[in-house]
Amino acid sequence: MSLYYDEERNQMSKTIVMIGTSGAIGSELSKLYCSDRSNTVFGFSRQKNTVFKYFNLTADQIDILN
Repeated sequence: MSLYYDEERNQMSKTIVMIGTSGAIGSELSKLYCSDRSNTVFGFSRQKNTVFKYFNLTADQIDILN
């Protein structure tokens, strides 16, 4: 996680990378972190075609077995 200062909102913004965003815990954590619009979240999941509805979430598939 990296931090930078957002002068408009007078707070620290975060860049967050999450593995397992399509699971129960991962999806709730992504919802929590994406609710702060100043955060940038990168989410990775083993499931194909996982759809997330947050504008500040960049999702991709990851295959750790191959």
